[in-house]
Amino acid sequence: MNVILVFLVLIAQSPEIKLETERLVTNATQRSPHKHHLYPAIIDGYPAKMTEFPFAVRLYIYYDRSVIMCTGITISRKLVLTAAHCLPIHASVIVVTGNSDQTDYVKGKNLDNYARYRAKETFVHPEYNSENAAHDIGIVKVSREMVHKTYGAIEPSYDKITSPQKGTIFGWGGTPLNAQNNKLFGKHLMVHNCTYTSTNYGYLCLMDKGICHGDSGGGMIINNSIYGIASFYVYNQNICHTYFYTAISQEANFIKEILRTNSAHDDVSSVLLITASLAVCFLQNG
Repeated sequence: MNVILVFLVLIAQSPEIKLETERLVTNATQRSPHKHHLYPAIIDGYPAKMTEFPFAVRLYIYYDRSVIMCTGITISRKLVLTAAHCLPIHASVIVVTGNSDQTDYVKGKNLDNYARYRAKETFVHPEYNSENAAHDIGIVKVSREMVHKTYGAIEPSYDKITSPQKGTIFGWGGTPLNAQNNKLFGKHLMVHNCTYTSTNYGYLCLMDKGICHGDSGGGMIINNSIYGIASFYVYNQNICHTYFYTAISQEANFIKEILRTNSAHDDVSSVLLITASLAVCFLQNG
C-alpha cells in the first residue's frame, strides 16, 4: 500500500513572498523525504476574523533562500505554539498577526496594518521524529511582549478526549478556490483519537476534510482550549486523506517546562524592573 505522509507548510522563494504552485511542489519535495501536494483546504471552511481567533498568528520562516509559512497559536505574551516541522535549525522566524487578511503583508504593502514580532528563540521537542511526526510540536519565543490591539492568548488543555468531540480548526492554508490563500479560515467539525503506522503514539484526527499547506501549526479548539496542533495528512493511493493533529495531552511536560522557564522568568524580570524603578523614585523623592 502506497501511503504518503504530507506535512502542511507552505513554501515560497525569498525575498519576495510569491506563491507559485509548481515551484512549491518541487521545492517541498526536494526538502523532505515525503511527497508534498497542494490540495485545497481548509475545505468548506469559512472566512474568520481576529475577534474569533485573537490568538492566531502566521509564521514566516526564512530558511535556505525560501520562506516557509505556517500558522501559530499564542499561549502567552511571548510564546507561540506551532508544529516542530515549521522550525528548521538556523531559520529566522517572524510572527505576524493583527489582521486576518495578510495579502498586503505578502505583497509588502500597508505594513502598518500588521503586528510583527521577531523570534528570539525557538524550542523543538527533543523527541520529534520527522518520519512518523511523533512529537511534532515547537514553541517560538518572540523578542518582546505582544501588545497589538487584537492580542489574545489561549490555554492548552492537557486532557485526553475519550470519544468524538465537536471542535474548531483554523489556519492560513489554502481554500478550494485559492490554494495560495493569505486569509484566515476556520471550520467546525468532529475530532477523535487516532494512531499512525505501527507506533503507539496517539494523535487527534479530523472526521472530515480539513487542512493543507499553510495550516501547519494551527490549532484544534475544544471547549475554548487548544487540544491539538495541525501536523500532516496521509495521502493513500488517491483514495482517502486522514488529517492528523499533534495531541496536546501527549506533550504536557514539554509545554509546561517551556512555560515555566520562560513566561515565569519574563514575569519575574518585569516585576524586578518595576520594583527597582519604584525604589529609585522613592530614594529620589526621599
